Amino acid sequence: MPKQQKFNEVHLYLDESGSLAEPRKKHDPLIVGGVLLFGPRYDQNDLALQSRLRARLKQVGGQFPQDLHFNQRFKNISNKGMQVFLGSVSSDLKKWLGPKRSAHGVYIEHESDIFPKPTGLLGEKLYDNRYLSMLWSLIEHLIFVNEELRSRLTRDAKVHLNIANRGYGFNPKLMSPGLVRSLGYTVVSHHRRPKMKFVTNSLNVREVATMMRMARRQRWRDSTPQLASINVTKINYDSPATPAMLYLADLYLGTVRSNIKLGKFSNTNVELLETVCGIPYCKQLELIARKKAALEQGHLDQYFDLAWDYETTPRSKGRESLQPVVEKLRRKAVEKSQGGIGHRTISLIGNAAETVDQPGKAIQGITKARFAEQFVSPSKMKLESKLRSLQVRMSHANHAGNVTLANKAWLEFTELEKDMYLLGERGIQQKAAIRNRHAVNL
Repeated sequence: MPKQQKFNEVHLYLDESGSLAEPRKKHDPLIVGGVLLFGPRYDQNDLALQSRLRARLKQVGGQFPQDLHFNQRFKNISNKGMQVFLGSVSSDLKKWLGPKRSAHGVYIEHESDIFPKPTGLLGEKLYDNRYLSMLWSLIEHLIFVNEELRSRLTRDAKVHLNIANRGYGFNPKLMSPGLVRSLGYTVVSHHRRPKMKFVTNSLNVREVATMMRMARRQRWRDSTPQLASINVTKINYDSPATPAMLYLADLYLGTVRSNIKLGKFSNTNVELLETVCGIPYCKQLELIARKKAALEQGHLDQYFDLAWDYETTPRSKGRESLQPVVEKLRRKAVEKSQGGIGHRTISLIGNAAETVDQPGKAIQGITKARFAEQFVSPSKMKLESKLRSLQVRMSHANHAGNVTLANKAWLEFTELEKDMYLLGERGIQQKAAIRNRHAVNL
């Protein structure tokens, strides 16, 4: 997207794909996402896009809007026709957007439940909680967390949410239809599975507004941008009564699903829109949001604790895609603390020095030290912390049998040794500890 251009409004068109409310099928991606439109939206533009979709479908033998349905689309179209249709729509979009707008794809893919244990109203496997949680996580990440996307907006920019309503089926033997109705949902017989029940209105405007209100109160009190409007609309595949951008969101998720299943580098991939945000739904994503909120509220100690939680959380396959956001938050934390997080950093380096020499804990000790050093610029690190850090590195090198790293740490120590008298008795103890570790390495 053009780096020099800023927008005073952004429109999100979001849909979902997959059996989010049912036991997950193997190799079945669960996705929430759609289209991120920077710039103004006009009714006549939407009608123009609908007209283009209709014309392009007709060219390949399809019917509008029936053949746009995610699960059944292209039933009247060959694979080649599908490729031609999607390529034509992608080309049309560039002309339709013009110079004052920019459209991109965004999605979140389920990797693991963030809150897997709670039952009742909070259980992610119950009701439509998994979908609602994924939807909110994506909205929160796009509006409040992702600095790159936020940098495209002016400070007083307005956010417009356009979300496709959805229904979901459930087994009445596992969940009481009466209880579901008592929570405000409309329950009917499932139209394809006689033994199942079906919820027709799993989401409404008030629920989305409540999510935003609570998030503002608990996390994002002074954050920008501001929510301007919310629309929750059923995607209609029987008649063209749906905003064209929601049809486009469904098409985009179809290409994402296809690309995930076929493999990222498959030559059959189709890119309908440039994806600017594809993130995993997992515990790390929640920790990133909490870290960003702590920074915005100036709670550096809280940020540091959350950053350590993130570091020690088991690695996930999607974690790499979150790394650019994590690194930007780290740099911002160092900047806010004028080069050092303070006593938390010093304390953790000291703890690392104690941990590294314990049986079987050399890796844990060096991990703590390396983590702490990320948040302190070398010029800001105090002499005692530098020495404790060198002690950790030398101990770890000894345990690993790495003579090169041990010698490198020793050379750094000899450069600091002349100043150790400033630490008094602690300096003498520190010198002995490091010299002892050097002797072990010889």
